[in-house]
Amino acid sequence: MNAICPSHQQALIQNPKQALSACRKLIDEGTKCHQAAEYGESCHRFQAGVEICQMILSHSPNPAMVALRVIAGHNLSASYVALGNNHYAETALHNVHNEICALCQDSSQQRCIRLEALSQLQTTLFSLTSQLGHMGKSEELHETITEAEAIAEHTAQQLFH
Repeated sequence: MNAICPSHQQALIQNPKQALSACRKLIDEGTKCHQAAEYGESCHRFQAGVEICQMILSHSPNPAMVALRVIAGHNLSASYVALGNNHYAETALHNVHNEICALCQDSSQQRCIRLEALSQLQTTLFSLTSQLGHMGKSEELHETITEAEAIAEHTAQQLFH
């Protein structure tokens, strides 16, 4: 984590509501920067949002932060694409998808967290596979779909049966 200084990290960890508000503000600012074609600045804002989400999800997860993690990650990827950096866009999508998959599979998480992650899995899968297809990575695309289907099925079995 490098977009948020250590003192601000601690303040946000200690106040998840403030972290949620800060994350929403960063996503909003990043969106405005992206729309103004200020892609470097939008990447910085979205990356800071990603970092806040990751901090809160590792310390005191809540369903809203799961959803914001997906939004921040997808917007970060879109800004990288706008900069012409498909590799970083792919990495951002892999990261968010892997984090959502991990939340789905983490039986120590609260049911509401796992349910939100499961509901977000389709979104992360679609975005990641779209990027992989765009980059011509068909074998990886197939593996990603197969893995996500297995995770979704296993998570659903645990949560609903």
